[in-house]
Amino acid sequence: MFIPYKPAFDEAINQLLKTASYSLIWGKEAKITFLAIENENLIGIGSLWKNSIHPYREYIGIYIHPDYRKKGIGRELFDQLYLTSDTKKLQVSVKSTDHAATNFLIKCGFELVRKCYTPNLTEAKISNLETSQVNGEIYSLGMMTDKIQDQVFKLQLKNYIDFHKRINPLREDITTAQWKEIIIDDLNFQESKLLIKNEEIRSYVFCYSTDNSREIEIGYIGGADIYDIKSYMPFYKKVMDNLIAQYETVSIEADDVDLYAFAALNCFKYDASLSLDAYIL
Repeated sequence: MFIPYKPAFDEAINQLLKTASYSLIWGKEAKITFLAIENENLIGIGSLWKNSIHPYREYIGIYIHPDYRKKGIGRELFDQLYLTSDTKKLQVSVKSTDHAATNFLIKCGFELVRKCYTPNLTEAKISNLETSQVNGEIYSLGMMTDKIQDQVFKLQLKNYIDFHKRINPLREDITTAQWKEIIIDDLNFQESKLLIKNEEIRSYVFCYSTDNSREIEIGYIGGADIYDIKSYMPFYKKVMDNLIAQYETVSIEADDVDLYAFAALNCFKYDASLSLDAYIL
């Protein structure tokens, strides 16, 4: 039996999702949540929700208690959620190691479109990529004038739009100022670096602080011309090497559809079998 979300099941939902390998938004934060109930016990949950900056696809999440899988409950939840979808365009992300979830998505018609890697670079093996001379000057973002910083944020926004077009486009009316407000939270202006040549911004690496002062996260990597990416590689590697020398943990988030970030990540040897995979319908 399926019923709409009821707050009385909150504790049961939290307990159920403790073993989930992916995040699922439910209840008041979701557009709709269905609960699968058997003998008054919660055995599954499914929900739809939207992201305000990526409004053209709806996000879907379904989780069934392991003891009740392979009985068609998940598929029934999916069918119910699909009927309530406004766009009939759905997206979900699951860990690459969650084979039950990936097999279920494929059976429902989803297509794998992106793999996101988040290795700790201080544990990754450095490749044999030779360090060549950086083609330009390196500056900290915090050293730049407001005008130059705005130019960097504009370039970063363009890169983000380009690499998300197929999967889930960014909201069309978003401005550079609005985007800046979204991405500067915890942005480390000192550790974020720019590559400037002939007074033009050629590339950048945005880094983010965490609660741990010995940890830094690489959030965005980009450039002005994808056909010039080879010339950016010494810059990327120098920035990452310097971070590794300073911090105990240097994490990175790199999508395989983001040609700049993925190229930077591949300066290192990491476990490519571990990723967060995006599927769309």
